Amino acid sequence: MSEFRHELKHELGTAELLALRQRLRAVLDPDKHSPDGRYSVRSLYFDDARDTALREKQDGVGSRQKFRLRLYNGDPGFVKLEKKIKRNGLCCKLTEPMRADTVRAVISGSSWTPEGPLSQELKARMASGLLPKTIVDYTREATNFLTGSVSKCSVKSKTVRPDGVELNVEVRMKGESTGFVNALAAIPGVQSAVLVSYNGEYMG
Repeated sequence: MSEFRHELKHELGTAELLALRQRLRAVLDPDKHSPDGRYSVRSLYFDDARDTALREKQDGVGSRQKFRLRLYNGDPGFVKLEKKIKRNGLCCKLTEPMRADTVRAVISGSSWTPEGPLSQELKARMASGLLPKTIVDYTREATNFLTGSVSKCSVKSKTVRPDGVELNVEVRMKGESTGFVNALAAIPGVQSAVLVSYNGEYMG
C-alpha cells in the first residue's frame, strides 16, 4: 500500500489566489509536462444510492475511502482508476491504469474485465451498489521547485508536531548556487529553511 501522508487543503478567495500565484512564480518553475504549467483534470466519482462517500466527507468522518476515474487534458489514452483512503487524518492513494474501452464499459454498465487488483475491488463494490455518480472538472497549476538546483533529493526523516511538520532532506547540488534555500524559506507556510552540510561557502 502507498505511504500515508498529510494532505491539507485551503480555500482561497480570488485576491488571495492572485497574490499566492505571483509569489510562487518567483520561486517555482512550471511543470515541464504541461505547456503553460496548467492542465485540466476530470474526475468521475463513485458512490452508492445513499451518497455515503459524499456525506462522510461533508461530516469529516476520520476513516473513509472513495473510488474515482481520472482523466488528464481530455486524453482518453491516459485514464487512472484511483482509490483514496483516509485514516485518522492521514491519507494515501492507490492507482491503476485503465484502458479507454474498459472505462466506457464501466460507465455504461456493460460487462467488463478487471485489469488489476484495484479494478477487481471496484467491480466487487459495484456489484454491491457502488455507481459512477459525480463528475468534477478543474484546472490544476503544477510547479517544480528543486529539480533545477539539485540532482538528488531524498527525504531522510519526517517529524510531525501539532504546530507543523519538520523534514530532513538530503540534496546533491548541481552547481555552487544555494539560492534555492532562500526560495524555500520564502514559500508561504515555511517557517525556516537551513542548509546544514555543504562543501563550500554558504551565500545566505
